[in-house]
Amino acid sequence: MISRTLVIMGNAPTTYDFDIATELWVLGTIKSPVINIADRVFEFHNLPVPDESKRWDFSKISVDTMRSRGFPLHNSVCYMVAQALLEERHKEILVLGAPCKTKEEYLRERPSLAWLIGYAKGRGITIFWEGGLELTRTYMNGGKE
Repeated sequence: MISRTLVIMGNAPTTYDFDIATELWVLGTIKSPVINIADRVFEFHNLPVPDESKRWDFSKISVDTMRSRGFPLHNSVCYMVAQALLEERHKEILVLGAPCKTKEEYLRERPSLAWLIGYAKGRGITIFWEGGLELTRTYMNGGKE
């Protein structure tokens, strides 16, 4: 069953104003200003979250299924987008607070995120990435263009 828009919220500041009627998944950190209204909290480091009933049970994430479909899993946002794609319930995904533009580690993670975005688009799912994920640059040979 297709449902409403999904918002995946990272930890970076966001100025995007999303409708509270959307489904909201956040990275589990107390720093998140919206953690108390989240539908799911993805906490990857076993830290406490304000409402444990919203903590996503990682036994529900079939990493083997994700990998068998070729989903690249290089960071927490990849896991969250892949989980949304596996559930096949959303026609639109907004990724906010996860610009992936500054740290060198993101240079290696962008291709994975680009792959997932392409997969989603191929399935007819619209993905909006706040700040625009730079997908036009490729980094090979130790990070050199």
